[in-house]
Amino acid sequence: MQAFAIVIGAGIVGLATGYELSKRHENVFVLEREARYGMHASSRNSGVVHSGVYYSSSNLPWKAGMCVQGNRMIYELPMDDVAYKRSGKLIVAQDGEERELEILKAQGEENGVEGLEIIDGKDVAKKEPLVKARAGLWVPSAGMINPDEFMKYYARRLGNSVLCGREVESIDFMKSGFWLRVRAGGRIENVTARYVINVAGAGADTVLKRMNVTGDLPEQHFCEGVYYDVPEITISMPVYPVHDQGSGGLGIHAIPDTSGRLRLGPNTIWVSRENAFDYQHPADADPAVSETMKQEFFESVHLFLPSLSYEGLRPGTVGVRAKLQEKGEPPKDFLSYIINNTNGVGKMISLLGIESPGLTAAPALAKDIADLIYAWEN
Repeated sequence: MQAFAIVIGAGIVGLATGYELSKRHENVFVLEREARYGMHASSRNSGVVHSGVYYSSSNLPWKAGMCVQGNRMIYELPMDDVAYKRSGKLIVAQDGEERELEILKAQGEENGVEGLEIIDGKDVAKKEPLVKARAGLWVPSAGMINPDEFMKYYARRLGNSVLCGREVESIDFMKSGFWLRVRAGGRIENVTARYVINVAGAGADTVLKRMNVTGDLPEQHFCEGVYYDVPEITISMPVYPVHDQGSGGLGIHAIPDTSGRLRLGPNTIWVSRENAFDYQHPADADPAVSETMKQEFFESVHLFLPSLSYEGLRPGTVGVRAKLQEKGEPPKDFLSYIINNTNGVGKMISLLGIESPGLTAAPALAKDIADLIYAWEN
């Protein structure tokens, strides 16, 4: 198969990138190792449309910019077949935490997030009657989206250009671009492409190592995140606590999905690559660990959602985030790793560390890549 561009990975970023490229070029294909698209991080997340308040423009400029731009693009896309809602979001503070809201507000405004407002506990209760807090940061541009339908929006438009059950085993230089050996079931397919875009999510660093290049290559680290379902409570918008900046996540939050189901999570459990993808909930593995974790979830969320009962928590899904920082290190930005074809034309772009806000940032990241390739071609 001859292609102008091969996108490796059919999560939300891969699908969006394939679609954005296909609007400008012919012979663009998206290869996915699994039997269907979006089986990992893209379908195992909070489904929140983030606004961009959490990312410092000085330390995490690409995350900040892509999140703010992606947020706007999502609401502008003609997605009549996708369930989404610009619900707004509350970040709530208890006694002694109010200063953190001011920091987030200033950071968000610097990033270009509009409409941010610090409100007192009474106004928090007016927006979400079940929530109790000393104060809150009202984030009107945040929302919720159904991740599976969001991916389907792009997959439908790509049609037969999404090829599942294809694992890239090696990538080599050739004069006209790149030669990929792709395993499809029991056979090997030879694929050539002028451009290769590696957006394989948690497997992006593994794919990169299948390229015959020398030097230190970036490595990803993995955080498992557990969710609990709460069928007995309904809220209208995501509610986040003020979080510990060094925790590796945004704290255990309460997230309604677009169907009205309430979930709590995710927490942050650093795991090895070998144990990152079994997606087994602690409730199904170790009763003792399960009870300890359930208590942690309950105590964290009960602070701002006092109607929550311990008995009301039900085991939910499990997801994995690929990060560039190791445990205990400060957050790192998204990374674009570009390899030039020294033997001829073409380039390989690898995106690594595409964790949250990757779902929100996907349309903006896709446009960035397509704009970059257009500039190289012209």
